Amino acid sequence: MTNTKPPTAQEFCKVRERVYIIESPDPNDLLDGRMEGKAMASALGLANVAHQYFLAVNAETVTECFERIEEDIKGASIDSEFTVIPTIHLSAHGSPEGVELTNGEQLDWETLRQELLDLAQECGLTSSTGLTYVSLSMSSCHGAEASRMFDLGAPYPCTGIVAPSETISWSEALTGFVAFYHLCHEKELQVPDAVKGMNAASGTKLFRFYLPKDLQQRRSAGSFEVQRVFETQHWQRPDGSDNPSA
Repeated sequence: MTNTKPPTAQEFCKVRERVYIIESPDPNDLLDGRMEGKAMASALGLANVAHQYFLAVNAETVTECFERIEEDIKGASIDSEFTVIPTIHLSAHGSPEGVELTNGEQLDWETLRQELLDLAQECGLTSSTGLTYVSLSMSSCHGAEASRMFDLGAPYPCTGIVAPSETISWSEALTGFVAFYHLCHEKELQVPDAVKGMNAASGTKLFRFYLPKDLQQRRSAGSFEVQRVFETQHWQRPDGSDNPSA
């Protein structure tokens, strides 16, 4: 039976973040060995950041990736006293309508939204108030368009998205996200400040941090649950303020 009970306040003190990289390269990128996701996995390994890497070439294997991520989260939660809080890192070519997969299929935002919601629900990482304890990194052109998934309201497929606002090169994406994970996991910076760091490292001003508008409002109203999400997933600045467009 699936445990759909979200982490309690006490369990929030016993969490482990893990990055799950799903890469779907263009056929020419695959032929040339140009794979940002695999390079990211190597960098995370050197930094001792918990992660897993998956190669998905079509919509079917994307679903299989999410199923394996679900198994890993559940297994880790059973085998240890910690709750795994996942970051899904998608590395692929993108368009305003979605993510372009290796075989030419498109993973549109509605399909991605459902994959994320199913993962959160099956792993007990959702709450009755619409929060989902999953974060999303979009390493793709037009990655910011993923914030369209927030337009449908709660339940949200993720609580925050880090993504470029425009087209971006692979070198800029790789450099930026390596810096981002280093700053979050090793230096323990909050996401808005880490996003500033990834813009500085990549020499761009393209990376942004996106949140659902009402999530910001609920936190401002003093919601304990929202507060714990911000603290646990590094989504609060050290001075206690937020800056989703940092």
